[in-house]
Amino acid sequence: MVSGKSFVSGTSSPDDDAGHGTHVAGAVAAVANNGGVIGVAPKASLMPIKVLDSSGSGSIYDVVDGIEWATDNGANVINMSLGSVSNSSLLQDAIDYAHNRDVLIVAAGGNCGDSFYFLNGCNYQDQPVYPGADGDVMAVASTDSNDNQSSFSNEGSYIEIAAPGSSIYSTYPSSTYATLSGTSMASPHVAGLAALIWSQNPDWSNEEVRAQMRNTADDLGSSGWDSRFGYGRINAASAMGVQQTTSTPNFNTTAIEINTDTDEEAPYIPGEIIVKLKDDVAINNVIEPTQLEKYEVKVAGTIEKLGVVKLTLTPGEEQTVIDQLLKSSEVAYAELNYIVTIH
Repeated sequence: MVSGKSFVSGTSSPDDDAGHGTHVAGAVAAVANNGGVIGVAPKASLMPIKVLDSSGSGSIYDVVDGIEWATDNGANVINMSLGSVSNSSLLQDAIDYAHNRDVLIVAAGGNCGDSFYFLNGCNYQDQPVYPGADGDVMAVASTDSNDNQSSFSNEGSYIEIAAPGSSIYSTYPSSTYATLSGTSMASPHVAGLAALIWSQNPDWSNEEVRAQMRNTADDLGSSGWDSRFGYGRINAASAMGVQQTTSTPNFNTTAIEINTDTDEEAPYIPGEIIVKLKDDVAINNVIEPTQLEKYEVKVAGTIEKLGVVKLTLTPGEEQTVIDQLLKSSEVAYAELNYIVTIH
C-alpha cells in the first residue's frame, strides 16, 4: 500500500467502509499467503483513493478530484469500478489531464445490459456509462467462467476489452472473502494486467500497454472487435509472453451516439453545480452580486489544476444559475454535479 486520500465529505480516511473497494483491490493485488485468493498483480502497489461513500455513491466532482490527486502523486494505472450516465465536461477534463500525463485509465463498462438496467442507474438498456465511454479510457465488459457475456454487461461501440466479472471470489472487509458480480469486478483484472505489462516494460507509454492487452486478447463473439467483448477477453499469459506487436488495432475512439429518447435526467447532487472559468476570472465577475445573494451562491471547493470551481446554492435553483453562468463568455462550461455509483 502507498498513501492515498479520501475525497468524501466527512470521511478523513480512505479506508473502505462499503466492501466494494476491498473486493476490487483483491482482484488487482491480493497476495497468495494464506490460501485465499491471489490477484492478477500481487506485487503491485495499491493507492486507495476514496471517492464513494459507504453506500457506494459519490459525485463527479469528488471523482475528478481523486483522478487529479492520483495522477499528481504517481499513479500509473487508475481503476474506476464506477460509472455515471452523464457525459460530464468536468470528467472529460480530468481524463484528458491523466491521459496526457501517461496514466492508463481502466473503467467498468456498465451493468445495464439486461432488463434490470434501472437498478444500475440507467434510463434504458445498454445506456453508455462514463468514464468507460470516454475514448481515452479502457471500457471493460464482463464474461463468465465459460467465456460467455455476463447477462448484465453493457454492449456498445465504446467496449474495448473483456475480463471475468461474474461470480468473482475476492477479498472483503473484516478478513473475509465474498463473491460479487459486475463490470466493477472485470475492470480490476484489466488494471492488474496493465500493471504486470508495465513492470516488464517500464519504458512503454500508456497507449502501448493498452495496445498490448488488445493485441493479445482471446477473440470472443464475432471475429475481430465486437460490441459485446471488444477485442476479446484478456489473456495475461499471452500479454506477458510475446513481443509487442507492431500494428495497433484501429479502435473506435470517436464520440458515440447517445439515445436521447428519454426525458429522464441523470441524477445529481441537489444544491451543487460545477463551473469552469477562464483564467483569472472570479465567480462574482460572471454573476451579479444581487443574484449571488438571492440564490445563496458560495464557493465550496476548487480543483486548481483543472480550473474548476464547485458552487453550493439554493436547492432547486441549479439550472437557473447554470443558465446565467453560460451567458458569460468567461465561462467554459457549467453543469450539475452528477452522481456516480459503483458498477
